[in-house]
Amino acid sequence: MIACVVCYLLWWIITFKPPAPKSSLTGNVFLMGAFLFGLGGIFVISHGIIRMSDSQVVNPFIPLWLIPVAGIALYVVLLYITSSLLRRQVTSELFIIIGWTVLETCLVCTMYRYGVIRTGQLAALTIGIMIVTVLSIICYMLYYRLEYVKGYFDGMIPLILTGIMMVIIDRSVS
Repeated sequence: MIACVVCYLLWWIITFKPPAPKSSLTGNVFLMGAFLFGLGGIFVISHGIIRMSDSQVVNPFIPLWLIPVAGIALYVVLLYITSSLLRRQVTSELFIIIGWTVLETCLVCTMYRYGVIRTGQLAALTIGIMIVTVLSIICYMLYYRLEYVKGYFDGMIPLILTGIMMVIIDRSVS
């Protein structure tokens, strides 16, 4: 997933570089890389979560199915609030933000459930994920209200934060 974020960030930097957006072969290659690495990351993480379910539960915790259900509910509520009430144009980013949140929350909860991380690590990682999610949604809401150059940098913030958070999660099991 870190490779996905790096490719997405490089696509953003190339394609939306001021003074105006422009499509390029290089940018499109990075966007395709983000898509492919993202799908691969989802597969690897999901496969790991499924494989862990064969292990002995060390820390009973909330059922993992509850996290995607809560994510779907959160997405629907945020979609309504951002598009209908706040009149923000609907883009794929809100779906990506919530999808990332669900995936990473499932990952850290699975690591806790099977004893890979301790309670304090679970709390810290979950809080980190939630902070990144809130900041990403704030950036999502601000983007179309900013002048072009400020929006360019605003669009990078969620990508940089999610990349940092994923490195932190990765390091928590090392």
